[in-house]
Amino acid sequence: MPNTPALVHNGASVFARGTHTRPDDGDTVYEIFSKFGLCEEMAEKYLDAVTGLSGSGPAYVRLQILNSVGEWKSMCLYDCGYLSNEMNNKPVF
Repeated sequence: MPNTPALVHNGASVFARGTHTRPDDGDTVYEIFSKFGLCEEMAEKYLDAVTGLSGSGPAYVRLQILNSVGEWKSMCLYDCGYLSNEMNNKPVF
């Protein structure tokens, strides 16, 4: 789902090489999608899980923000995401 990552220039993309790809095809895919943010290659067996999370995860979080009381909750979620990225997704405690 590249629309949101392209909009905010801070997304995540995953790809798997097919059986008929050339060795440099993965490099081309990585070069294109890394322009939108994080890009990783992984085994095809994991793509369904990635698709489910990336497709519904942002909408679920957005729904929670919209149903929150006050703007501070959305800022708190933004700050958590920012800190997570800055800390390379490592726990701080």
